[in-house]
Amino acid sequence: MRGVGVVLSASMLLGRERECARLDFLLDEARAGHSGTLVVRGEAGIGKTALLRYAIERGERLDFHVLRARGVEAESGLAFAALHDLFRHVLDRLERIPAPQAASIASALAVGPPVPCDRFVVCAATLSLLGALAEESPVLVAADDAHSLDPSSAQALAFAARRLEAEDVAVLFAVREGEPSLLDKVDLPELALGGLEPEPGAALLTRAAGRPVAPAVAEHLYAASAGNPLALIEVPTLLTDAQLAGEERIAGELPIAPAIAQVFRRRLDLVPDETRCALVVAAASLSRDVEELERATAALGLGDQPLAAAEAAGLVSVREGRLEFRHALLRAVVYDGASSDELRAAHQALAEAAAGQKGGDRRAWHLAAAAPAHDEEAAAGVEQAALDARLRGGHAEAATAFERSARLTADSEERARRLREAANDARFVGRAAQALELLQEALGLTADPLARAEIEHLRGAVEMWFGRPMSAHALLTAAAAAGESAEPAKAARRLTDAAWACFMAADIDAGLADAERACAVAERAGGVSEILAKGVLGIALLLRGDPQRAVPLLQGYAGQLLDAGFAGQHAYHLLHPAPQVLMWVEELEEARRVAQRMADAARAESALGALPYLLAVLSEIDFRTGRWPEAYAGAAEAVRIAEETDQEIALAYGLVCLGHVEAAQGRVDACRLHAIRALELAAHRADALVGFGESVLGLLELGLGHNDAAISSLEILPPTRARARARRAVGRPVGARSDRGVRPRRPCGRG
Repeated sequence: MRGVGVVLSASMLLGRERECARLDFLLDEARAGHSGTLVVRGEAGIGKTALLRYAIERGERLDFHVLRARGVEAESGLAFAALHDLFRHVLDRLERIPAPQAASIASALAVGPPVPCDRFVVCAATLSLLGALAEESPVLVAADDAHSLDPSSAQALAFAARRLEAEDVAVLFAVREGEPSLLDKVDLPELALGGLEPEPGAALLTRAAGRPVAPAVAEHLYAASAGNPLALIEVPTLLTDAQLAGEERIAGELPIAPAIAQVFRRRLDLVPDETRCALVVAAASLSRDVEELERATAALGLGDQPLAAAEAAGLVSVREGRLEFRHALLRAVVYDGASSDELRAAHQALAEAAAGQKGGDRRAWHLAAAAPAHDEEAAAGVEQAALDARLRGGHAEAATAFERSARLTADSEERARRLREAANDARFVGRAAQALELLQEALGLTADPLARAEIEHLRGAVEMWFGRPMSAHALLTAAAAAGESAEPAKAARRLTDAAWACFMAADIDAGLADAERACAVAERAGGVSEILAKGVLGIALLLRGDPQRAVPLLQGYAGQLLDAGFAGQHAYHLLHPAPQVLMWVEELEEARRVAQRMADAARAESALGALPYLLAVLSEIDFRTGRWPEAYAGAAEAVRIAEETDQEIALAYGLVCLGHVEAAQGRVDACRLHAIRALELAAHRADALVGFGESVLGLLELGLGHNDAAISSLEILPPTRARARARRAVGRPVGARSDRGVRPRRPCGRG
């Protein structure tokens, strides 16, 4: 490639001495056993890719394992596409990581049989695989255009980057300024790139122009480009020799992105029509695999090697059988400049080229893009891609695929079903607002009372965990009533969920009524629904102060669910209250045994979705039995994992457990910070945790001898007063809804 790829090679980074030194330090630290991560952030063309290339070349000279990936917007709907790019040459090392993790990441990358897995198992596997590679030699992970990574890959890489410590791994992300990214949600060191200084900027301009540039013209172009290297290289190609020499006036302004886009459009005008059509196919491709591109261009009758002229012109390059555009902006110019007929033809050819190949989801997406309107074949294909992504833990991509499938569906009932499926996956990745919008649309499409009850059940689940518990309660009880006669098992589960919503809102009487009704309905269905209903009834009775009736129900609940038939992740969700219930009845050693057994199983399977809650329960048990160091360590780990996996209710619970130990130890500032943060997270969705947070502050005040303040926190608070106190603590309306709530601060560091 010409231009930036040549001029700004590792040995020719004009004006970037300070930035190169920062990368050198990152690599040297990794060689010394200190892992590190750096996010290089800047506008398009500012030199992010050049800096990553500098680091890659230096890493290769130092015998690093160099792992590369590049985000491509078109691939962002393919679960784990970037992670596959990153690890495709080191998959033989999978045998060196724990077997459940190896199976999960092999499934996620579509190189092994599909296995159901928690999306966080792949995060843990990513960390383990990087660690295994680092045992051989230091590792450099370089992810360019990271703002366009598919969400599942971005989450796995961010998770690993935050937990790397002494694994001899350096991680580099390049992110375009102003583009939203999952990396925005994590606390990683950043290197902000600005324009070049005037002297190196002028030198780069002169070198790129290849002809004399008058000082006044150079100054004008430098000012117009704000020192942007790509603009300094490309914009001179728009100018005549007379303009560069200062003999003719340069009319108008030169905004960076439009100017570069104009350069690329002019460059495209110079290539043959056949080559331009082939570039449209390449821009539409989801694999960038050269052999697949050749099959697609042949299907369009574009002759032999239609991309050769584009490669000779430096518009694209080929590396290890993959085609790369010179710059992401060039790919966008090609795709956006194509007509709708050209794009449909390109996608249809790519779908044919992908037939029978690995990655059937690519074929489905291309068929969807080629469809002019409703198309059930394309809709069914994209739905299958959604199911595959969900199975591999790619819920964000599954949500996108289900929604696209719905848009291609003509039948309103079928479209409503697919929208509900999209909403279900959206809520798993914390996109509550999107989930609620999809469910509202689905409700408007179906008149089937059972389908509407399913939709309302999901709306209730979203409201319970991301909105307001008692709003969820209303939805869940209505959905239960609608489907009670036809589907008693589902109705019982909805009433069980309604009872949980009441517990979260600290309305025990309403929860007891729902639990009793759930038991009555579940008797007709039997099975798991009846076991869960009786367990929830036992919890409601215990919270209501009736242990005589509660304990037999709870013993049956725990005994049945601990049976081998409920092993694995199924048990994490069905059994999660069991150790806490045992603790409430002061069966502390049994509670610890059960909680430890579940936590050990969750660790063995890397079930990070279940682990924060279990660790927090263990912390609470350890605190009550005098094991304070263990209690603090468990709570700190619960907080760290909950933060990294965006589980805000579990995070609030972990913070409360952390605060309890700190209150008992007299660590005033840390205790207050963690308790207030827990109140902040729980205030608009979990009044029960609000009361728990108040108990931490009460214990702290009691230890400090502030009896009046302690009484104020420790007295039994009705929900309305608890909410008022939480409102004062966090300084905002309690009922305010947010997709993510308040962004957590990090008082615990990494734990």
